[in-house]
Amino acid sequence: MHDRLTQLEHQFVQAGIPYELPLTNHQHAAVVYVSMAEYVRALEDPVAIVDLCDPAISAELTNAEAVVRYVSANLRIGHRAVTVVVQPASTSSDSLPGTRWCLVGQKELASLLDSAGILGIKQLLTARLGLSFLSPYDSRRSARSRMFFGRRNEINDLCSERIAIVVGPKRGGKTSLAKRVTSLLKDDPEFRSTIGADPSRERYLSRVAYVDLAEPVSIESVWRRVWQEMGVEQRDTVGGMLHRFAKPGSKATTSRTDWEVLHALLTSQYKKAVLLFDECDDAIAADEKLGFPVFQKLRSLADNDNSNTRILLFGYDKLYRASRSTAFPLFGRFHEVRVANLDHPSVQALIAEPFHELGIEFADISECAKRIYTATGGMPNLVQDVCRDLVAWLEKVNVRTLSSHNVDEVLHVQRRSLLRQIYLAFQELDDSVARLVAYLSVDTEEIRMIPTLNRLHAECGLELTDRRVRAALDYLFLHNVFHEVEQDHSYTFASSLLRHRLRGEIQEAGFGKIRDSLIGQIKESR
Repeated sequence: MHDRLTQLEHQFVQAGIPYELPLTNHQHAAVVYVSMAEYVRALEDPVAIVDLCDPAISAELTNAEAVVRYVSANLRIGHRAVTVVVQPASTSSDSLPGTRWCLVGQKELASLLDSAGILGIKQLLTARLGLSFLSPYDSRRSARSRMFFGRRNEINDLCSERIAIVVGPKRGGKTSLAKRVTSLLKDDPEFRSTIGADPSRERYLSRVAYVDLAEPVSIESVWRRVWQEMGVEQRDTVGGMLHRFAKPGSKATTSRTDWEVLHALLTSQYKKAVLLFDECDDAIAADEKLGFPVFQKLRSLADNDNSNTRILLFGYDKLYRASRSTAFPLFGRFHEVRVANLDHPSVQALIAEPFHELGIEFADISECAKRIYTATGGMPNLVQDVCRDLVAWLEKVNVRTLSSHNVDEVLHVQRRSLLRQIYLAFQELDDSVARLVAYLSVDTEEIRMIPTLNRLHAECGLELTDRRVRAALDYLFLHNVFHEVEQDHSYTFASSLLRHRLRGEIQEAGFGKIRDSLIGQIKESR
């Protein structure tokens, strides 16, 4: 066993591939873990390389299913880890496509490592596991670091502002942006501090904290969650509300609340912290009922020159509305960042780079990206859904080159699904003025506030203020109906699919009927 393990490690050393060993060894197998995340975006967990070095055991395992059962039962391999099992002899027919298991012969693995190094492992995984399994496109979760594209201006703003509020449509990339900024700041040595008076037990504390306020916890617990995210551990607290930070270098403890613990940290040895609060909407509603105690404390931190704490808030409609209210403690103190859909270059990068990594080439990447961008409006979740379907189609027809014609075919099949997702946002609108503005603008390329105000008066007989129309335009932006054109103070439809759908409704029912119904709702709500 020992010699076999040394031989397996020697192969990776010779190929220049970094690896890790498991905490415990197995009598009949050698195991190493190799990080492939840099080469295959979907593989966040290290790949387990298992060498069944006992000939007797290998001889008993006559097929792939038997190998999987043996390794699963006898080795502690992470349940999410892709596992490559090395056998004295193995063929591609031994593999299990669509699963996390891959079987390879000893000679084949040695040849791949000798000829291509770690890229040989990538070639093996791509060939054996299938494109769909290795596809990194997943719209159900926030974008991982290597699936994050664009947003450079937003990142620059958030890395420099004292107080910032980030608003944008649902599933528009706010959480991905928050986590990206958190990761960048945590990697910066400027935001890392040492903790503990004993050098032999010293560890690091990050002065960057990301807190998801959508998690089902009480609003009062937010302060404890902040300092726990910073790296303060249970050993740093005594008796629940007692802590060791009141007197640095002293063992004396003082009874303090969670807020006092955090305030003491941020105004003494851990200044210039950055606190990021994601999914703020429900927390704002709850805090408002109590008179905004949490956000008043956040304001005091930001205003305190001894702490220089920076506050970044991410949210949707309620955060946007609160930020316009003079009752909101941070009113007039923040820089607003609007997270819109991805621009065309970012969409093209989101398509091209992962596809190239999977070994897929484009006949014309610019045309393919243009079609996907036009259909989705650059909505990150929809772009990922289309790319996922394209990968599945390529795997089904067993080709590795994609043309604009192929993209059109997949978009035609998925058109109804895409339209349903886009139209759902419009159906959720409870602002009749905003709905009327959308119908009024189906044939307008550049939607501006003053012309819209004039049309509402001339064509609908509505006497509305410019503030009310501006609110309707912003409301349509927050619901991903309109896309805000950068530095142009105008809007356009986020997706051509929705524009065509609304135009069809007008042709079917008549604009007058739709207009009169919405005008009636507007007058009733006054």
